Amino acid sequence: MALKRYIRKGVPLEHRARVWMGVSGAQAQMDQNPGYYQRLLQGERRDRLEEAIRTDMNRTFPDNIRFRKSADPCLQKTLYNVLLAYGRHNQGVGYCQGMNFVAGYLILVTKSEEEAFWLLDALVGRILPDYYSPAMLGLKTDQEVLGELVRTKLPAVAALMDGHGVLWTLVVSRWFICLFVDILPVETVLRIWDCLFNEGSKIIFRVALTLIKQHQAFILEASSVADICERFKEITRGSFVTECHTFMQVSVSLRVSQSACPCALWASASVGPSALPDPPPPRAPAGLQAPWRAPGRLGPRRVRPGSPGRSRNPSEPPSCLEPFPCCRRLWFQMAVLGPSGVAGVCFLSYPRPGTGVYTTQIC
Repeated sequence: MALKRYIRKGVPLEHRARVWMGVSGAQAQMDQNPGYYQRLLQGERRDRLEEAIRTDMNRTFPDNIRFRKSADPCLQKTLYNVLLAYGRHNQGVGYCQGMNFVAGYLILVTKSEEEAFWLLDALVGRILPDYYSPAMLGLKTDQEVLGELVRTKLPAVAALMDGHGVLWTLVVSRWFICLFVDILPVETVLRIWDCLFNEGSKIIFRVALTLIKQHQAFILEASSVADICERFKEITRGSFVTECHTFMQVSVSLRVSQSACPCALWASASVGPSALPDPPPPRAPAGLQAPWRAPGRLGPRRVRPGSPGRSRNPSEPPSCLEPFPCCRRLWFQMAVLGPSGVAGVCFLSYPRPGTGVYTTQIC
């Protein structure tokens, strides 16, 4: 609890990389897989991946002199390496627009290719699963969850959006996919990321709701679709977002009610734990060194992040689950047999909407 409080007050820049690496689990992954990043860079060529990354190089922070070709050293090469390595590491994602801005910030903070790679893996692979996959199911779902939260907490804004037929993805997609990079001031973004690496994706909802709530009267003056879109751009500017300490105090104090979650999977009387298929057994990501055998199923046990031993009543609705949004996340307790015996490990398993297919990630 003390760590959360200190991180919310802002991590000093000189310690930020170390703190992010520690609280996100990226440092542990890097220590357990020495040489893995370099092996990825020397891996098999994938022309489509490389071309997609090159296309976005000159579009990444064009106003930052350190990302210009004339810079010495030029961070474009570093950025290219990090994105190429991640595309080879996670072939299900490859490369997606938006990852270049996220990786660019990580490089500026860490000043290390390898650390930036492992932090990117923590974000894309664990903290924000399915945000950058080809179907972007996680991203789309979280935008809909934001819409439901606004409908509950700010019904007038929701009514305005519905009345003009404006989809939430039209006005907030860049907030989510770029994690507020190039949208909010640099120091404010870094303060958001301090909480993101430590607390998970709920901070994205808190920040988005804070922006909308603080400017609700301004948004409600909109009279057309174009006007709504323009006002959502304008609310990310000004003194409120520039004063990062005040902004973060307001954001983290905003309660994101679990009862607002639109998920009916567990809340429905007709669908209970027995109706859910077992999640597929997790596999080690390609190339990672892990002493795994086939895991034994102990769940479904709902547990709080970081507390894999705390089970919950399987009949409880998703309102008790953390992190938010629970509409696409279910926690399962698995047992993994390693060389030193049996260890409890949590895996994050969530259903893809409407498919009955589960995706499993290490948490």
